Amino acid sequence: MISYLSFYPDRFKLHRLFMIFLLPVLTGCHQSKLENALQLAGTNRFELERVLAYYSQDPSESLKLKAAIFLIENMPGHISYTGPVIDSYYEQTDRILNSNLSPQEKSEQFDLIDAMHPDLRNYVVEDVKIIKADFLIKNIDQAHEDWRGKRMLRHVSFDQFCEFMLPYKIDELQALDCWRDSLRGKYSTRYREAPASNLHASSVWYAAHLINEQINDTFSQYHHQGKSHHFLKASQIDKIAFGECKDFCNLATAILRSEGLPVSKESFPHRGNRPYGHSWFSVLDNNGTLLPFYWGIGSIPGGAFFPDDRIPKVYRNSWSKNPKADRYLKSCRNVPIHVDVFKKDVTAEYTSVSHITIPVLHGYKKAQWAYIAVFDNQDWMVVDFGEIKKGKARFETWDGELLISYSGTMERN
Repeated sequence: MISYLSFYPDRFKLHRLFMIFLLPVLTGCHQSKLENALQLAGTNRFELERVLAYYSQDPSESLKLKAAIFLIENMPGHISYTGPVIDSYYEQTDRILNSNLSPQEKSEQFDLIDAMHPDLRNYVVEDVKIIKADFLIKNIDQAHEDWRGKRMLRHVSFDQFCEFMLPYKIDELQALDCWRDSLRGKYSTRYREAPASNLHASSVWYAAHLINEQINDTFSQYHHQGKSHHFLKASQIDKIAFGECKDFCNLATAILRSEGLPVSKESFPHRGNRPYGHSWFSVLDNNGTLLPFYWGIGSIPGGAFFPDDRIPKVYRNSWSKNPKADRYLKSCRNVPIHVDVFKKDVTAEYTSVSHITIPVLHGYKKAQWAYIAVFDNQDWMVVDFGEIKKGKARFETWDGELLISYSGTMERN
């Protein structure tokens, strides 16, 4: 097989020397985060440097270089499966997905295979240590071509492009394969064959609606609600007609992004009046507004935000880290809740919020973090945390019932 980069042999001559002398100039204020990522890459640093050198040769590629820096400097913490064990897992799941079993039977077979592989998490590695230059360059080129080549995307800023179009994977543990190639065009025939009109020619809403409608019509007759399984390869993602809401959210996000549309993934960890959370996806329309598909592939963009539920917190998946969550995980000695550094609080975009400050009880003044919880009619569930400063805990939250607990030292003064 010919390497994607082998077409450009001259661009990589003495690239190490080039990187040594020009990288600090090119990266500017990004130098610290970027150098940290390159150091964490270990023996794979060479692959990342190839990407940076590739885009550094031509001034017209400056935005692609900036996009590459964004991906690499935020790459630590993003993980994938690797090794022969996961390859065997994929082979077994391929046989099931290509069989004539019903969705329910396939889901049951997946349960059995998952039970046979309880230790897959032992075969996880950070992307920064294994990703290849060819793969990363192809991904950046494809995403950039979609962004700059579509008239309907002129409203998408560079920062929005980086978060909603550029990432080379949809979810953690996704295989590092060419999902854009595998999915592009498979679910957009209805949109491409729709009568052309000035009204819809540049409408992101219209494109997303028709593509999602085709996704729903394709999967609705096979849909089976089952448990979520380990994330699969691009060749498998649209063969799964079972799972939880987050699985169909991943499916639709991958398909819509493969068609060059700016899409985000949203979720809330818990309701404030009944159990369970929820996941959905949103498309960035021409007005710069994220229009949610609240009920996944069975809904249209936009609509009322869960009018019958009390939603305490809404989070958006991001490629870059949430500084607050990152600081929390680095400083908290005993983490009592699951915190995802690649999710950001966007509650204020969905409902009215209140910023509250609560005095800390005298016996807990040495604590660093406090937690906020909601009662879901069965139990108290922690949904967020706040930092304690000068004896006060600060939260950005909703106007609902609160339960405050404390972490850190519990010694009374």
